[in-house]
This record gives sequence, C-alpha cells and structure tokens, in this order.
Amino acid sequence: MSQSSSAPSPATPPVDVEKVRQQFDGTPYPWLPMDTDPQECRHLFSSHCAATAFYARDRHLDHLSVGDELSILDVGCGSGFKGLLLAHANPGARVLGIDISGKSIELAQERAEIQAMADALEFRVMDIADLAKLEERFDYINCDEVLYLLPDPAAALAAMKAALKPHGIIRTNLHNRYQRSTVYDAQDCLQRLGMWDWPDQRQGIETVEAWLNALDPSLGIARMWQPHRNKDVDDRAEVVMANLLLQGDRGFSVLDMAQLLTAADLHLARMVEPKDWDVVRLFRDREALPEPLPERLATLDQFEKMHLHELLSPSNRLIDFWCSPVPSRDRPDAATWTEADWDTHAVALHPLLHTPEFQEQLFDAARTLKPLDLRKLFSVTHGMTVVSSQLVPALIPLLDGPQSRDRLLLRLLEVYPLNPVTGEATDRDRLKTALTTAIIDLEAAGYLLLPPQP
Repeated sequence: MSQSSSAPSPATPPVDVEKVRQQFDGTPYPWLPMDTDPQECRHLFSSHCAATAFYARDRHLDHLSVGDELSILDVGCGSGFKGLLLAHANPGARVLGIDISGKSIELAQERAEIQAMADALEFRVMDIADLAKLEERFDYINCDEVLYLLPDPAAALAAMKAALKPHGIIRTNLHNRYQRSTVYDAQDCLQRLGMWDWPDQRQGIETVEAWLNALDPSLGIARMWQPHRNKDVDDRAEVVMANLLLQGDRGFSVLDMAQLLTAADLHLARMVEPKDWDVVRLFRDREALPEPLPERLATLDQFEKMHLHELLSPSNRLIDFWCSPVPSRDRPDAATWTEADWDTHAVALHPLLHTPEFQEQLFDAARTLKPLDLRKLFSVTHGMTVVSSQLVPALIPLLDGPQSRDRLLLRLLEVYPLNPVTGEATDRDRLKTALTTAIIDLEAAGYLLLPPQP
C-alpha cells in the first residue's frame, strides 16, 4: 500500500515550515562558492532547458515559439545557483526565483551580481502559498529539491499549476523513500535520542558528526558517511544538514507521485531520466522471462512499472519528473517508423547546440575527418554521444534549421560519392540505414529532435 499523498513517513514528524525556514537561513543551499561558473555544470543544462521538457511532452517546440521572452519561475531557488543554470540553459529567458529564506535570497542576488547576470535574474522572498500574488503566469516552473520538504505537496503542485500558462510545464522531484531508507532510519534514531532539534545549528552538526564517527563502520549510515568524514568542515556540514538533520525531509514512492499528480489535476509529461526507471532493463535475459510475467508487464501502467523498478533497484535518490496541465503527445518510437513517418517529420538540433562553439567543433570535425564528441557541449546520461566522422557532414545543414532525413542523406552522398575502399559508387541504402540509426540514437540521447514537418 502506498503512503498518503501528503502524509509524512512514519520516521519523520509533521513539517514545521518555520524550522525549515530557519534551517535554510542558517545553511542556504546549495553551498557553492559565489564565483562557481554554471558552464562547469554543463551536464545539468539539458535537464534545466525548457526545450527538453516541451519536446519530451509535445514532440515539437511550437509552444516555446509563442511570445518574445520565455518566462521561468524557480520555486525554492535557495542561494541562486539553479537560477543561473536556468538562465544559461535558456538564453534570453527571464528567470524569477522565490524562496522563504531571506538569507538565501540575499545570497542569490549577490551571486547574480558577481556572475554579471543580474539583468536576467530576479529574486524575491515568498512562500509558495503566495504565488497567486504574482499576478502573472509562467511558461516553465522549476521546483528542484523542494517539493518533499513542503507540508502539503499536492497543494504546492496545485499552486504552481495555477501560476502556469495553459501549456506550461513544471519540473519537480520527490525523495525516494526506498533509496533513502537508511537516511530515514538514521533520522528516526536521532529523534529517539533527542538529537534532532538544535537551537544552535553548528552544535547540532558537530554532535551528529561525532555520533556518525563513533558508529560501527559496517553499518549502512556509517558507510554512507565514510567518503565525507575527512572532507573540509563546510562539506561535512552540508552532508549532515542535507541528510541527517534535514527538517521536513520525507520519502515518497512512484505511486505517491501518481496520487499527487491526480490530486493537483496534472499529467506526467516524462521522467527527467526515463531510462533510469525502465524496469525491463533490469532483466538480463528478457527472452527467458517466465510466463505469465511478459503478459503481466504489458498490462501494467507506467507508474506501476516504475514502482517495480524502485522495489527491485532503489538506486534513484530522486523521483524526478516533468508534469503539465495537458497530457503528453503519444508518438511511436522513431525506431519503429515507416518511410511515411520519416516523410512527415524533420530532423533538428536541440536548441542547446545552436551555439558558435558547436558550429566551430562541427566544422573542425568535418575538415579533419574526426568523430564529433557531443559531450563537450552538453552531456547526457544515456545513449549515443559521439558522431562518426562519416556522418558528421549530415549535421551541417541542421545549422540552418530543421531538415528532412532525405536532405541529410543527399548531403552525405555529395560528400562521399564514392566508396573510399572500392572506388565504386557509395551504397545509398547502406548509408541511409547508418544515418537513420544515428538519428534515432541521437534523438534518444537528446541531441537531435524529430518534430513534425512544417
């Protein structure tokens, strides 16, 4: 049985909003130096780019082309680094960050000024319950590492929904109670020992550190602590505050997420990392599955399948997802497309690749006949990341905008009219198969998009 959509886990007391506020006034999150360059975190750009979310839901970007400026709300913005990421991942967007912690907002404003991004970023002290007072609607709402700390997550989602434009998208996440069970057990232990509430935050951190260091190193929470115990004092304090003494921390399951979405009248657009929730990937030999398992798996809905994944492999700390007032567009996987499907779809670059840096690296790879490593531009967690030297020229026409697959194939045939080994005419069908496979793999990784033809 799944827990209630808004009930805390048994090991955690009800959320005291004032204590949460005091916690983040004392230890604003994240604890990154003010001069940390967002470009050092390019692996986070794709998940913070609104285009990634809109394409995941709609399989096109039409809703992003309405209006001159993308409006983004960062709920629970903390010390402002996520706001910087959002601004870098969505060039030209206007980003408003809100947080209940006044100290966090002061640091966020200071960070934006140091990074020369004050014109693109605005920060305000505000509770999520007061979103209606903004009297404006947003294209995209980011609520990262916040929802699981709120007293009523369903009400928070409903408040964010009310602040969205009709076709807007919310990115948010929940702590996974299966993956964090060791942390929640340790929190429960600290509560029973009278070591949970500390008027002096620094004293609490030092006492909990001493407790962790005194534990048998074979215990689960001690093993989690081991990599951090010899780091500097700020790093150790962050680990303690973000885990053992995290006020309001609660764990949820995928089924709880489904209940929250239903309560807020929202639809799941997609998991931020869908491959991390694919239960079928957990089976070494899918052909050897005993009956009636294959048939049973086929009848389960997406939430039940992901719940099986978290039961079998509780490896995801966050249940990280995009949701929306409108449902996702159901489109067959490109790997199953017919020729007619390819004729009605175009190939496009992800907006994050429309940069002078990508053009320079693409041209250099084409001139020197070298593979193109896309991870240097923004990294992904799954799928194809390197384009072979043979296929690099097919990407060049995409700099001018979406193209048909046949147009890209024609470009390759122009560049390689002859087989370099035999001197005979290039096998068009073989080249087409290689190009098609690469396009499918690059779309799965997130570097290419396959929108409908205009």
